[in-house]
Amino acid sequence: MAKSERETRTSRYLRSGRPSDGPAYVHPDTFADPTFVPRLSWKGTSKIEVADAADLWSGIGDAQDVAFYCDNSIFDDRTPPKTYEALFESDAELFITPRILSELTPWTDRRPEHPVTKAIATSRIEVVSASAWTEAERAALIHYVTLLTARKRMMRWGELEFERQHSRSPLPTDAQAVAGIVQKAVGERGFLFAKKGAQEQGGGGYSAADEELVYTAVAAALRTGRQSVLLTRDEDLLDQLYRLMYLIDSHYRSMLLARAYREDFTAFRTHPAPTAGPWAETFQGGSNVLVERDMELPHRVLPSQFTFVAVSCWLVGDFFQQLTFGAETEMQRLLELKGQTHGMNTDLLGARNCHLWIDVMPPPRPGMPACFAIAQDHTHDVDGQKIPHIELIQATLGSERFQPFVTTRVTVPKA
Repeated sequence: MAKSERETRTSRYLRSGRPSDGPAYVHPDTFADPTFVPRLSWKGTSKIEVADAADLWSGIGDAQDVAFYCDNSIFDDRTPPKTYEALFESDAELFITPRILSELTPWTDRRPEHPVTKAIATSRIEVVSASAWTEAERAALIHYVTLLTARKRMMRWGELEFERQHSRSPLPTDAQAVAGIVQKAVGERGFLFAKKGAQEQGGGGYSAADEELVYTAVAAALRTGRQSVLLTRDEDLLDQLYRLMYLIDSHYRSMLLARAYREDFTAFRTHPAPTAGPWAETFQGGSNVLVERDMELPHRVLPSQFTFVAVSCWLVGDFFQQLTFGAETEMQRLLELKGQTHGMNTDLLGARNCHLWIDVMPPPRPGMPACFAIAQDHTHDVDGQKIPHIELIQATLGSERFQPFVTTRVTVPKA
């Protein structure tokens, strides 16, 4: 069934040898199990060419106890009708979000008899609306969607950075120089999102349909304990899932660290946080500290008892690739906190927040051991949301860290 193998830009990044925060301690034989995914880490497949799309879609339809979240890219005129039959006649539960429906509506309006149009009309494809969520859940959605769309704003940041460097606004002839500034800062993957954002802005505003869909799928998995799978033809969603889980994983461990610090802060060695340069742009107030940690601390703070739930993105169509994160339902508490506190990782430290991953900041001094920060955030108003400066850096720079990526050779799903 597989004619050739390729890699997406996300899988190339995962293979690039970026540092992680310690290895995964598992017996190597466990990786042979196709259902095994490391805790709070990734497992994926190569990108393989699909010989028969009907086999792919019928395999998706036969998946058990999975909620599928559909990007509008999978519904188009290239898809043979029999593949829709295989999907819609199955027991698979299919969902879209209001923004996906809005983008899809012009296409379905021109095709009133199309199987997709009928599936939406009969709720065979269900529209999941955040209006049914709690206020905290909606606030968390807005927070993370705002972070995910930050990469689309980076061309504008590049223009401001050009202006800072040259003491003048960029001219049309400076477009290449601005692009160079952005690409150097955010890398290959981030630069593609920056270009996409510039195109969307030129068309009237940033689209958040992909970001809303990705977050909705993840939040549903954490809330219900049921596997969520994103179905898409677009590599952007695969990369957005990777970035979102980096952010949630980092903030989740920060929440747990804050609890450990609050319970026994005398067990930690602290240093005053720097107050100059980028540090002054990131934190405010006079009681900020950096707290020394060893490399195992991000793992030791995790709960010993947890409930595993997989979150996946399946790149479908002419090619297939699967990327799965081994999440845990205890992360739902982090999402509740984000919503209740309007963006913080903890409610235990007063005005101060906790940030485990501060490697995006310059070294505080030579020879300083690894640290986490207990500090009051500087925030930015982004579309009415107060977003911590350090989270904007985490959201836009190519600085994700996870345990080593695990790759297996598989065929596309098939009954």
